[in-house]
Amino acid sequence: MIVVNRGAPRISVITAVYNAEHFLANTLRSLLGQTYEDFEAVVIDDGSSDASLEIVERFAADDDRIRVFSQANSGVAGALNRGLRESRGEFIAFLDHDDLWKPEKLALQLDCFERDESLGFAGCYSALVNPDGHCLGWRFGSAASGDVYRKMLFCDLVGGGSVAMVRRAAFDQAGLFDPRPEIRGRSDWDQWIRIARSCTFATVEKTLVGYTRGASNYSRDYRQMVRAGAAVLAKAALGDPDLDTRTLVRARARDTFGIFCMAFADGEFGSASGLLRQSISFSWRPLMFSPRRLLVVALFLVAKITPRARFEALWRWVASAVFGLTPGEPFLIDAGGSPNNRVR
Repeated sequence: MIVVNRGAPRISVITAVYNAEHFLANTLRSLLGQTYEDFEAVVIDDGSSDASLEIVERFAADDDRIRVFSQANSGVAGALNRGLRESRGEFIAFLDHDDLWKPEKLALQLDCFERDESLGFAGCYSALVNPDGHCLGWRFGSAASGDVYRKMLFCDLVGGGSVAMVRRAAFDQAGLFDPRPEIRGRSDWDQWIRIARSCTFATVEKTLVGYTRGASNYSRDYRQMVRAGAAVLAKAALGDPDLDTRTLVRARARDTFGIFCMAFADGEFGSASGLLRQSISFSWRPLMFSPRRLLVVALFLVAKITPRARFEALWRWVASAVFGLTPGEPFLIDAGGSPNNRVR
């Protein structure tokens, strides 16, 4: 049994759990395998109807850093807010119930805060992985640092729900996650915009998160993601009189392009085509002035007309050259050198 009891932990890791029995054990193993050990895991079971709660309780019986709370279903934002209220750490990190962390994730992000006492937020890159924990070849996230408020308005710079580490004081200033249904699935982007208004950001330029893409992802509802993104931007405009209509339209174009990239990565080509057209209908500028975005569109067009096996060979080369990721490789390797695959 691991006992780490030195008063309040330095870091609180918050995980909102809902019907994640097929993923949760490996997610928790990746958390407990962190090289930095002074953390608590605040796990909120949000009304699961499967064996999720039992799985968490088994882990908690062997490691007293895990604190388990159960509640009626209130949605992700509500569960995260419960976790924030229950947490005790100086720094807050978030780990989605189906994602994975590299062992050095917490240590490297904490080092950013120790080097800059004014820092409010530390991020990293995330690799998209399939439900079995193998890389899809895509890397999400941005290397933006410093004052990122204006950039954050144009797209969610934080590549997934398991990326962020935030100084607790930033939540004291910005408030909790907004649980309103009109921004369901995008409440994290709204949160980072509000934090970015008053805090500086840093990025560990390493791929430390395995971001699972599966049928149960909220972000697979692409239309809802677009609608919720529009609601987030409308809310941002209420708090910032300098956001004019032209800026908001361009921000919607850039955000919709990001959702197009997600649909492309998911292999949902029909949805991706519609999202690309919708992005351009808002504004062509975010696309035309970015060589990388133009490359993504070119790859998408090639994928639509190329036999699958041939495109997969091309994508393997592109993913390795651009992102340093090899499609099909396991995101985590266990101590014995074997792939840390999902437990089914």
